Amino acid sequence: MAITARTQQGLTTEEKKAVRKFFIDHPELGEGAATTPTEQLTRNVSAFEDYLTKWNVVVTDESLQKTYESLRAVPGVLQITSEARMKFAEASKGHNQGHQDILDRFFKRVHLVCEQDDDRTFENSTAFYRAMAGRQWTDDNLMWVLQYLQGRGTKLHWLERRPSDAPEYRGHRFDPNDPNAFRFAPKSDTNNSSLPSHANNPRFNGEAEREKREAERKRFNKPDEDVAASHNYIWRQEIDRAIAEGRTYSERNRIEQAARQAPGGPRLQAEAAQREAALIRKERERGR
Repeated sequence: MAITARTQQGLTTEEKKAVRKFFIDHPELGEGAATTPTEQLTRNVSAFEDYLTKWNVVVTDESLQKTYESLRAVPGVLQITSEARMKFAEASKGHNQGHQDILDRFFKRVHLVCEQDDDRTFENSTAFYRAMAGRQWTDDNLMWVLQYLQGRGTKLHWLERRPSDAPEYRGHRFDPNDPNAFRFAPKSDTNNSSLPSHANNPRFNGEAEREKREAERKRFNKPDEDVAASHNYIWRQEIDRAIAEGRTYSERNRIEQAARQAPGGPRLQAEAAQREAALIRKERERGR
């Protein structure tokens, strides 16, 4: 239906029905369109009337929609309830302020966003209200719901992590302009023990014993006693055996790359090479 100019003063019965229906279909404009209007709804209806009067057109679904789009494009003209708040109002029905206080304290403890008038808080609360249906409001149940929501992949809003190196977050007061602010003590004033140190005394730091063992090893031509080196040698042999299981250059290279890319030491690299070799054997058997 096209938008047409008005030819009479005052709204007709059909136009009043169209206005009432439009506000019922758009609950973000305020509650009470079908019952008792709220202050938000009254203000928005007044804004609509002023705009339609200046526009001087017949009130229809199309003209109301155009009016809504025009007024919403201008900040501050309409009071719009966000979708997050509407979902929260629906989910929190049947609950009281005591439940919300419990939820706020829990959010603070687990570092979820809980600031008032923040849509992220309303989204977090909506998710918890829905999941807590029929459950007692205890810390154990709230923690279970948190893990349940995370397991389902429900989007929750968390507080931003504080930078660990920021002076204001180091657990003490810091103000670069305050001479009395707490700061870290200089290194020269710390780690100074009143007891004598034996770190440089060969008799106590093990140096004399190491020199004695090394002289004996050289005298009798004994192998190096580096335990870590012997262990690494054993695991390197295991890697070589796994690589040798490859029948082609590409297979051997594949096993070698698996060992090189494995994180950790030679033992983990050997295990990765053995797994890759076993996988290649299975692929050969399937291909027969």
